[in-house]
Parts: sequence; C-alpha cells; structure tokens
Amino acid sequence: MLPIRRRIGYVFQEAALFDSLTVHENVAYPLREHTSLREAAIHDRVVQSLSMVGLGPEVLELLPSELSGGMRKRVGIARALIGEPAMLLFDEPTAGLDPTNSRLVAELIVRLRGGVCDTAIVVTHDLELTRTVADRVAVLIDGQFAALGRRDEVLASDHPAVQAFLAGEAR
Repeated sequence: MLPIRRRIGYVFQEAALFDSLTVHENVAYPLREHTSLREAAIHDRVVQSLSMVGLGPEVLELLPSELSGGMRKRVGIARALIGEPAMLLFDEPTAGLDPTNSRLVAELIVRLRGGVCDTAIVVTHDLELTRTVADRVAVLIDGQFAALGRRDEVLASDHPAVQAFLAGEAR
C-alpha cells in the first residue's frame, strides 16, 4: 500500500463491514493486514478505537447484523481511526440514519476533528450535517465546482444553480 494511503482513513456510506467477522475482527482488520503488532496490542487499540466512537467492549463479539445502523456506522468509523490517520474521508456518513443517529455522527465528526484527526473531508447531500461539521464547502454540479469557499458564504450564495442545488431541486 502506498504510504500516503496509510495516512487516510475511509468511512464508507454503508460502513462496508465484513458480515462474517465480529466487530473486533472488523476493526482489527487493517492492523492485521498492515502491521506486525501482537494480538494483545491490536486488542487494546480496537477497544480504544471503539471507545472513541462511544462503543464499549460489549460489542466486540457481535456481528454486523446484530448492530443498529448507527452502531454499524460507528464501527466503520472506529475501523477508519484504528490506523491513526492524518485525514478521514467520509462518504455520506448520515445516509440511512435516523435524526438521532445523524446528530450523533455529526457530533462525532466534530469531536474527531478536535484533535484525533485534524482533517476530514465529508461528501454529503445533508445540509444540516454540512452546517454542523464544515468549515469550507464545495458544491459540485455536473462534475464541476459551482461554488467553493467558506461554509456560510457558499450556503448564502446567490448563484442560481447553487441555490437550486441547495434547495434540493433536481437538475
């Protein structure tokens, strides 16, 4: 794996957990694949990573099918954090979540940016999430930047295509 890719954690829209692996095995997977850490150290890092996303040791032996959507999303975030990345990439982190879990994920992203991982790139159609987590926003329309800048400036843009996009009008 390229050294730069090891410094990036990916959080997939559907969490991308292995169905046949426990939570512990899912979160430990990157360490087992890319490090020579002993199992005791891996276990400690898994517990620590899960703790950062608000999950305790009671979930370690559960399978993804035994978790709620919000818990699966947090396990996916824990797996992305396990390699101590410099940057996190989130793909639609609140897609399919109820409002309570969406708010928890948004708060988690803000908290992670406050010291665990300074840079987060979030791809989303969720304007509430954008308002909560973004410093800067890029609006893409037909693969082109229609707006790029500080969150409040972009969200207040008077550009007709940007306003239509923000209003959820189909193009």
